[in-house]
Amino acid sequence: MPLTDEIILKARENENIKAFNDSTCFSVKPRWSVYYDSIHVELIFTGESAFNELMNILNNNDFLRTVTIWVSDGKNIKTTKHKKRLFWHGSERISKLRAKELLEKAAPITNNGNKYE
Repeated sequence: MPLTDEIILKARENENIKAFNDSTCFSVKPRWSVYYDSIHVELIFTGESAFNELMNILNNNDFLRTVTIWVSDGKNIKTTKHKKRLFWHGSERISKLRAKELLEKAAPITNNGNKYE
C-alpha cells in the first residue's frame, strides 16, 4: 500500500497521542482535538517534571507545533512553534521561564467540576 498524505498525517496524530499517553504529567481525553501538528491535553501532575516532560516531548516531535494544556484555573497554557517556540497563558504571551513556573504551580484538573470534559 503506497504512503499517501492521509496515512502520513494519521501516523503523526497517533504519534502525538502516544507521546502524551506515555506521559506521567499529561493526559489526552478521547474527544479532545488531536491533529498531525497539534494536540489538547490536561495537566494531571504538577512540578518541574511536568515542564521537563513537555520539553522532552516537544524536542522529540519536530512536526508538533501547538500543544494546549488545560489547567484548573480556566486559562490554558499553550506553546506554539513557527520559527521559534512561544508560550502563552490564556491570551497573554509569556516567557519560557514563566511557563515553567506556571506548570510547577498549576492545579491539575480533577474529575469533580471539570468543565473541559
